[in-house]
Amino acid sequence: ARYMHACQPYGDAGLLEKTELRYSWHRKLLRQFDDQFASLFPPSWEVGLAITRDFCSITNKHLEEILDQSRGALDVQVLTHALQKTVEFEKEMEGRFADEAAAEAAEAGGEVAEGSSGGGAVAGSASSSTMPSIADVPLVGMISGCFDSYMSIYVALEDKSLGEAMTKLLVEETWTSAPSARADSRVFTSSKELFIALKRSFKRGTALQMSPTLHELQRVWGKHLRAYAKQLHEVLDKGTPGDASSAASLATREGPQQLATACAVVNTGKYCAETSGQLEESLIKAMEPAWASRVDLSAVIDEFQAVVTTGMRLLVAALEARMAAALTAMTKVKWDTIDELSEDTSPYMLEVVAKARDLMPLLGEALMPLYVRFFCDKFVQSFVPRLIG
Repeated sequence: ARYMHACQPYGDAGLLEKTELRYSWHRKLLRQFDDQFASLFPPSWEVGLAITRDFCSITNKHLEEILDQSRGALDVQVLTHALQKTVEFEKEMEGRFADEAAAEAAEAGGEVAEGSSGGGAVAGSASSSTMPSIADVPLVGMISGCFDSYMSIYVALEDKSLGEAMTKLLVEETWTSAPSARADSRVFTSSKELFIALKRSFKRGTALQMSPTLHELQRVWGKHLRAYAKQLHEVLDKGTPGDASSAASLATREGPQQLATACAVVNTGKYCAETSGQLEESLIKAMEPAWASRVDLSAVIDEFQAVVTTGMRLLVAALEARMAAALTAMTKVKWDTIDELSEDTSPYMLEVVAKARDLMPLLGEALMPLYVRFFCDKFVQSFVPRLIG
């Protein structure tokens, strides 16, 4: 009665954010029972377990009423914290009484072995058999079950929270990245902040220890990651007016900063693809096997890989566009009318080499080392056929 009055849903102690205080109150009650009253009752009566079951039943009704009252104004962090502490309390109590039951069973078994001809042990066993054991009525779920119908609301709150974070990140993003010796500094700040937000969401979700909810969160995370990949594509498209295939504009209209931005898009796409893969692995480890097999962020990873491919193709096209004038002039030369060459090196090839030397230092500073080599390979594959064609 004292607990029902102190923690009633309409009181100050009955707020959802103060759920943990309920469990502290019950732990204190159990300590008082152990010190003052436990020795007065036969262990087989499991009085402490009975008190805890009553507490769980009352708390379930209280929290269900509180959640219903707060349905339209639930805070994602308050909700997850309350559920996390509830699950921890249930497991703690179930572990405690399971250990006590095992000790009682072992003691009772020893007494039966010593005096199997007597009836006292049999009578004690018969009296205790009428009491529900911890195995018959588990404590896990007695309170936390009231949260089940609110998990869809929780997932929606996470979706809303990540959406607001994404909007803020994109507004603050300058889409610039200063060249640096540190590879992680060559990506957009918004990408790192996005994964920090996802990590917080992941921690909140895994703390609930509810695989179905994590599976739904995976869909939410994938949704926002795909939206970010789309934003990276749009940053690349801004370098070309109207037609994304018109790389000449990137060569003639865009300066070093725009090319550095394209490099940052490539780096960011790689970073996001790798980090999304790590998120997928962490999800698989955190979920029950039956649900872990359903984890799949491959579509998200493919989106970011497509960003990398598009960015690299754009950079290769930019260098080709810079060399286009020299190559075009060279193809117009009527070589069959020239008896002999007056110079050891073609002026056209000198211009081609000069254009490459002009661009490569910028790419070497702005791209991650892996993609500098990748760029060179892709450029050779594209340029040589045009040169000898």
